[in-house]
Amino acid sequence: MRKPACNPGSRVRYRSNIKLGDEQDQHFNNSLTPILEIPKLGGVLKQSRSDLRVVELFAGAGGMGLGFLMAGNQDYGFRIIHAAEIHPIYLNSLNNNYKFFIKNSSIKLDNCCPTDLEPVDLTKDLGRIRVQEAVKKAGGVDILIGGTPCQGFSQSNRASWHPENSYNKLVDIFVQCAVELAPKVILLENVQGILWTPKASKGKNRRRCLIKV
Repeated sequence: MRKPACNPGSRVRYRSNIKLGDEQDQHFNNSLTPILEIPKLGGVLKQSRSDLRVVELFAGAGGMGLGFLMAGNQDYGFRIIHAAEIHPIYLNSLNNNYKFFIKNSSIKLDNCCPTDLEPVDLTKDLGRIRVQEAVKKAGGVDILIGGTPCQGFSQSNRASWHPENSYNKLVDIFVQCAVELAPKVILLENVQGILWTPKASKGKNRRRCLIKV
């Protein structure tokens, strides 16, 4: 196995191109300054309610949301008020996973997650409106989570590093939803290349936008 090549600022353990990796790390470290200036957000989720309301975008089979559901206990928990996924096959798995959790979990929180979700296209106004309506009905959202497709930023798929890649634009959709929904906390899962991929010039703008949110 290749010797680990991991510099400060990077969580990548193994790389096929060490020189490229070093350049990426240096670029990433140079961009840390504005991030380090973010005010501390400790206690932002403290509240009188016994549950925290979660919305999951680009949910897939719901792995991230299920992690939140399972992190709860008898005193407090997380409630998935809406999950958006466009692919019918993934959506079927998502609904089944939620039903399984409700049936088998020892955490008893009423209406902890939906079980009758339909496909949602977040690239369309109607899709985002459906999410907004669910949030409004629930009384707001505390945590916005999601895992936008990473194919357009993956180091193993460099041919897709161009602005017109439809996958790349989905990150901007997530940012747009974050602005519209105004959650207290945002958790976006993706690969490191989302910030430094060549021609993905919106990387820094996305980060600054999320910081302001």
